[in-house]
Amino acid sequence: LQSRITNPSSMLISLVQRPWLRHMCFDAILSYILWDCVPIFERRGHHLMAVSILQTFLFGQALCRFGGGDSNSNSGESFDTSDQLCVESLEDLKVKPYVQCLLPRRNRGKALERLLIDITHAERRIKKESQPKPKKKASKKSSNDTDSANEEKQPSPIQNLCKVLMRYGETSGSIPFCSLRNLARRLKAPLPETEERSMLNIRLNSGSDWSPKTDCAVANAIVSSDSKNDITAAGKRCAFVGWELHDDQGETMEAKRSLNVEELAMEEYHCGRLPCDTEEEEVKGQWVGWHNEGGHVRALFRILCLPHLLECCSQDKRSLDEQTTAFLTKYQSSPHDLHVGYFKIDDHHSGSPIRGFYERRRPAIESFLSTLTQMDECSISDLIYEAVKRRWERHVDDRSRLKDPRLLRDVTELKTITLIAGALGPIALAHIFRTLCFDYRHWSGGLPDLFLVRARYASATGPDSFVDLADWIGEGFSHGEIEEKNIHSHINMLIDRDDEFLGCSKNADGSQQKFSSRKKQGAARVELPPFPAKLEFRHMERNILSESMFVEV
Repeated sequence: LQSRITNPSSMLISLVQRPWLRHMCFDAILSYILWDCVPIFERRGHHLMAVSILQTFLFGQALCRFGGGDSNSNSGESFDTSDQLCVESLEDLKVKPYVQCLLPRRNRGKALERLLIDITHAERRIKKESQPKPKKKASKKSSNDTDSANEEKQPSPIQNLCKVLMRYGETSGSIPFCSLRNLARRLKAPLPETEERSMLNIRLNSGSDWSPKTDCAVANAIVSSDSKNDITAAGKRCAFVGWELHDDQGETMEAKRSLNVEELAMEEYHCGRLPCDTEEEEVKGQWVGWHNEGGHVRALFRILCLPHLLECCSQDKRSLDEQTTAFLTKYQSSPHDLHVGYFKIDDHHSGSPIRGFYERRRPAIESFLSTLTQMDECSISDLIYEAVKRRWERHVDDRSRLKDPRLLRDVTELKTITLIAGALGPIALAHIFRTLCFDYRHWSGGLPDLFLVRARYASATGPDSFVDLADWIGEGFSHGEIEEKNIHSHINMLIDRDDEFLGCSKNADGSQQKFSSRKKQGAARVELPPFPAKLEFRHMERNILSESMFVEV
């Protein structure tokens, strides 16, 4: 790979113009393979080899060497390390533009963090092997201790490298903001003002800027083993005792099956024991929702935002030529450039944005989001209804509709999705959609574990103000569905929404693919659902206000 980067092919150079074709470039495929090999070398203790691999596909050059030894030596050898870690001159660090396109921003950020960790492990190992074992003497402190204390005050080579990498990531934006935040923590430095932070209005979890609300609850964990020293229990998830309503009035309770921590949190919010910081006169509880890590939010992006932006791509010759490679087949669920995040390249001139999804459609994205922020709940409901109905009518017959699983799921959950959109509100939807357009691959995997909703009558207060979702929405909230799937079904239905992730698997950074258990069991016979009516935010001639809440467990 180093040789191919030094002598790049025409395909590798063309990645700067069309980075979404990286999966068809041999050099990028080789980088993915090496990226998958890095954890193997780390587990076996070959940190020098991991450093060499990471430096190659991150920068296309070696930035640091260890002493006078070979950086590709096996970890079992001893090293002559007079200088230990030798860092090259990084003030004029320049990375070839095509090297920045070998991996997505998400992977590059992780690789930078792994590089610093592996360098730290390698330096410690070399220092341990090169220094002789001290003799056991109870002597007084020598002057060497004072010298070593003074040396600790000086920045180490790793700290200097970390500063340069943070400055490089801040300028180019080729790594996500969360990776820059981790680098800043290592240096105990202030967070940089990046373009990503300003464009997405990223709030910082510090002081007066913003602080997340934390709810705490006491729960009874189920002990899986009688032995307290059982090592087999290490790393396993905790199970908790669950309590659920026994009758419709909630007068009695009965113990049910064990719950995982996400199900326990949903039960606490549903029964009103959480959140803890609400006012006493406010009625708590009646929160219902899903443990799908943003599955419904990604579904709203696919239904509302994606079709509109694909139609509004600019019609100049360059964009039309790019569009032919963004869609290679009619069976794609999304364009290939959706996984190309926004960042800048430096090709011997001022940084210019990469031709990714956001950059190619920025005017259309901002125009659509500006229109979205002016909508109310009814307008958003109309927009969702028309978008799904348009896809329904695009099929020639029912047999064709049965071959579109996402369409069937959208029709089955149309009112539920509309409720979620109304609960989020237009401003929150616009911020989420802009973030996903900026870097879909990175930000779609960073949504909280739980999404909870509830609905209340606008002019009512007290326990009777909550809307019966089974009567108003139906679908997964109906009593028939709840009785069939147990009382927990209306809270945590659609647990596995990884299939809602557009493009390749959300959990696959390299060549690994996630196979659903449903496919292994065989496809069940699917019946065509009737197309539902549009959801109105009125029930029993009373206006309804919907509320939502993200919860990270």
